[in-house]
Amino acid sequence: KNEIENEKYFSNKNNNEKLLWTIPWITLFASLIVMIGAGITVKFFGIFFMSEYNVSPVTLNVIFIINPVASAFCSILISELVIKIGRVNTLLFLMIIIIALLVVMAEVYVVEILLFVFVVRYMFANCIDPVSKSLLMEYAPKENRGKWGAADGLINSFWNGSASLGGYIIDSHGYRTAFLVTAAIYSSTLIIYVWIGRIVKH
Repeated sequence: KNEIENEKYFSNKNNNEKLLWTIPWITLFASLIVMIGAGITVKFFGIFFMSEYNVSPVTLNVIFIINPVASAFCSILISELVIKIGRVNTLLFLMIIIIALLVVMAEVYVVEILLFVFVVRYMFANCIDPVSKSLLMEYAPKENRGKWGAADGLINSFWNGSASLGGYIIDSHGYRTAFLVTAAIYSSTLIIYVWIGRIVKH
């Protein structure tokens, strides 16, 4: 029985090692999905707060100053989390939090809570790309890492294109529907990260 179990283990291990080459491609695909989802909402958060709650430009600018500071603090915590649970589990954790926060923004109507959630969402969202890029570069062939980095940079610009879709959704169904659509798009990345986790865990 032990011999059979050992044989299955090493067979699965060998199969997973054969799939390691797919990780950069899968990681880029996940990044593309994230960028498409981000484009639907990111450009419209400021307009949402101004049009729905009459938040002043001064208040918004203060928040936009707070956001990068909060992101810098969060990145320090996330780097420690990566050491403890690994990149893939960290990506899963971040994405689950971001999805939950988008749902909160779609369902909550108290502006003070929304502004707080917006800052927290921004803080976690900006930690996704560094972790994802780190995972990409770890499994990309050394001789082609420059090309993979360029491809990742190109994908990061795709969110500008999906902004038009976000504008259509907002005009047709409102801001909160756009938040939920982004959350739904993000949810598909969870399957991808779980799949990557199954490959690399051995």
